[in-house]
Amino acid sequence: MARTPLLRAFEQLAREHSAAKRLGMPVEEVRERAYTRRELLRRGGILGAGIAVAGPAALSSPARAARHASGARIAIVGGGIAGLTAALTLQDKGVASTVYEASTERLGGRMHSDRSGYFDNGQISELCGELIDSSHKTILHLAQRFGLATVDLLAAEPNGSGET
Repeated sequence: MARTPLLRAFEQLAREHSAAKRLGMPVEEVRERAYTRRELLRRGGILGAGIAVAGPAALSSPARAARHASGARIAIVGGGIAGLTAALTLQDKGVASTVYEASTERLGGRMHSDRSGYFDNGQISELCGELIDSSHKTILHLAQRFGLATVDLLAAEPNGSGET
């Protein structure tokens, strides 16, 4: 839930554009009609049923090419892990986007690297993220894609050791 007027405006804008896309109508018309949640769900269901009946042909390459050729611009607000993932996913689909981040010093949101020299031998500590174990397939795939080294911590544990 947004806590500032600016974020509330972004949420409203996103809702309007999402509804317009689902309903296949201009954003201005959605704003004029101010549908109830029930009406939006009904129309979205009708649209979904139409796509299901039409099959993959409804999402053909010429339609996608025409949509991208329209000059639509995509802004991603926030350079945290979600914003960066959104930008990468769009890039993989051939869609350009711009990431806007408030911090002028770095990307990454709450996650960051500690390069303060606290640890010996110039080791770097990653802070505020989650420990990535072997079940985090998406993150491991990204590490492999970008040539980042990984260490299997479970395999590195001495035999007979356990969690404390």
